[in-house]
Amino acid sequence: MKIGIMTFHAAPNHGAALQAYALQTQLEKMGHEPFFINYLYGEQPRKGLLGWIGRSPANTFEKVDKQFRYRPFIPFQNKYLNVGDVRFLSYEQLYAVPPEADMYICGSDQVWNPNFFNKEKDERAFWLDFNNNGVRRVAYAPSFGVTHLGDDAVRRYTAYAKHFDAVSVREKNGLHLMEKLGRLNAVWVPDPTLLIEPKDFVKIEQKHQQSLKPYLFSYQLQTRRSLPSAATAINKTVCSWFGLELYDSYSVSVIYNIFRRKYLNPAQWLYKLHNSDFIVTNSFHGTVFALLYHRPFITILRKGLSSGMNNRIETLLEVVGLSNRSVTEFDQYRVEKLCQEKIDWSGVETNIKEFRETGIKYLEDALI
Repeated sequence: MKIGIMTFHAAPNHGAALQAYALQTQLEKMGHEPFFINYLYGEQPRKGLLGWIGRSPANTFEKVDKQFRYRPFIPFQNKYLNVGDVRFLSYEQLYAVPPEADMYICGSDQVWNPNFFNKEKDERAFWLDFNNNGVRRVAYAPSFGVTHLGDDAVRRYTAYAKHFDAVSVREKNGLHLMEKLGRLNAVWVPDPTLLIEPKDFVKIEQKHQQSLKPYLFSYQLQTRRSLPSAATAINKTVCSWFGLELYDSYSVSVIYNIFRRKYLNPAQWLYKLHNSDFIVTNSFHGTVFALLYHRPFITILRKGLSSGMNNRIETLLEVVGLSNRSVTEFDQYRVEKLCQEKIDWSGVETNIKEFRETGIKYLEDALI
């Protein structure tokens, strides 16, 4: 079956790229022909001088940052992701001449986050609100990224949700949100990165600055200036406890990364994380790969406006029985206690396997 996937496959984010690779890999294992619908939304990096120079120093900084963030991901996308030949530059183009497929899948990632899209047309695209020619529509593990939907979002989303033949969500609280949209049959499934085996990721790893000393892998999804103070304190405590070097892998902060070559592509990012001795992160996918690669970790939950994103991490840690590995503030006693605790990786594997089977079973039923 030819399956068109709508997700953030081209985003300069390691988790976004790897969940896309994982869903594609699982669908191929099931005998299907998946491809990513090449829909461009939001502001993309421009080519030429205009791609580097902005209206002000601050805007120029943003443009340079965007160029350097996107560049490492392009070779990975070209090598590992089956992207459709047609580039859809607008919703109107997608609606008028949609890609040929036997089925459309949206997800995973936060493709249903109401705060992600400036244009309602982009929102409609990721809810597969195009092409009424009878092509089946399936949602695999999309995330809302919030715990509450406003009345206007409920109105729009209810209309979108009616067109799906099968619906699943990545977070447990997504089931409640789907009920508000009139879909009482939604299924809670794992992120695509948990559908496939660790060996499927190991085979695409790319060596990068191999370290001769044990190190802590720190991955925080903020700029260096806005890093939570908890991350800095936790990194310092863990490094001191185990005698580790610190390896910071920031997703942004261009000046810091340019001179330290820290803009890793997804394959390099996997390698550095896999070969670390401890992981400190506020990232959902950073936590996922700590689990898959059996690396001791501490996950920092977010505060403020982005706290709605914590449910995905809390849900995951609940599934594997490691809810105690998340923190919101720096507490030296608690951090040192987590350094001492041994993780029951066999129990983690058992729980992941059961959750994985739920996701595969959902796909098998939805793809009939």
